[in-house]
Amino acid sequence: MIHTNTETMTFMPGEYNNVLFLDYHFSTHYIFWSDYDGFAIYRLPYRPGFRTTAEKIITAKRPAGVAVDGINDHLYWAENGGYQIYRSNLDGSNNTVIIKLSSPPLDLELDIPNRLLYCTTDNLGNEEILKCSLDDGNCQVLFPTSQLGVNIAIDFEENRMYWTSYDPTSYIKSSFFDGSNLRSIGIKNNAFGIDVSITHIYYGDMSKGLWKVEKANSTNEVLLYADNRVSAVKVFKPRDECSSDKTVANANKRSSDYILDTSEDTVLSDHDLEMKWYRIISDNGDMMPTSAPGCNHCGTVNPIWLNGSMPIYDEGTVTRAACLQTKEDICKSTIDIQIRICGSYYLYYLQSSPENSSFCFGNGKVSCPAGMSSETGYYPGCTSKLLYLLFQFKFWMKLHSIENAFKDS
Repeated sequence: MIHTNTETMTFMPGEYNNVLFLDYHFSTHYIFWSDYDGFAIYRLPYRPGFRTTAEKIITAKRPAGVAVDGINDHLYWAENGGYQIYRSNLDGSNNTVIIKLSSPPLDLELDIPNRLLYCTTDNLGNEEILKCSLDDGNCQVLFPTSQLGVNIAIDFEENRMYWTSYDPTSYIKSSFFDGSNLRSIGIKNNAFGIDVSITHIYYGDMSKGLWKVEKANSTNEVLLYADNRVSAVKVFKPRDECSSDKTVANANKRSSDYILDTSEDTVLSDHDLEMKWYRIISDNGDMMPTSAPGCNHCGTVNPIWLNGSMPIYDEGTVTRAACLQTKEDICKSTIDIQIRICGSYYLYYLQSSPENSSFCFGNGKVSCPAGMSSETGYYPGCTSKLLYLLFQFKFWMKLHSIENAFKDS
């Protein structure tokens, strides 16, 4: 492993036959790879304090590409010897054929938000790059044999894909996801494994070593590690699993200690909440309370709290039951949600709730928003700072007049 910022190197333990493809699950810290000649797929937890022994999770006929779906915690893998693409759980259980091909599949890449899988195939002169639907298994040929795709990488920053070739006289190629805007990267070599960061392309040259090249200047190559056989390359990044552009509204008022004041508050209600992943941005934290906060707390009439525990660091995505509290019952009904820990924060997969109910997050007093103030700086009693200062001034004037009257008497 090479740190892309410091370029320091860490060697992983183990001897394997022919590692050609790998991927990484960000939140559980598992590295997955296929051992082509060893007829197996392995996983290894890589994080300080974890065991360093690889675990064989799947036995297959010439396993090739592996791709991690970190949103739904699935592993997709290609069986080169069986012309099929499978989906399994992260522990290798529940293997299901999702795509059948007429050519042996090689590398895989996923676009989970759009329910797509990209695949290269290898059939001695009939190589193709495919775009397949994860819903119905149908595949579209993006490029035929002339492009010789072997290893493929998806760049979500620029909406492009990159791929390498068997042919040492060929360039690394790139196009948009639909196959348009095809271009050659100014590199001719024996490239195999490939992946990208925001600024660079990383590739393994089967005869020279591990290289990086700037996207903006594809002729400026840098050799990071010299070796006569570098195959699989993966840039580890929380690309899909811990990214969400959705946040919940009024997050601060969702604190379990915030009590609804119907004289000045609008009742929070998640009845129209979209079923999506959300990040909670709140001064009071982003953890759901694990006990009933009480009716009229969290800025709503019927608060929703977590009936269970928050996930620990290595659990990945967990499914939990959230309880709807009413006057009749602290858990009148439940709503299934998912929670994922992403380093220093959580993501929640939420859905709509009954009217006049909302999900609770965080605890503690709620500060007055910008431009408002109160005697304590917190709710209740937050008003416009101008009105608050005017009130304070009038109060001071009244108090001053009373003091003067007292002195005159």
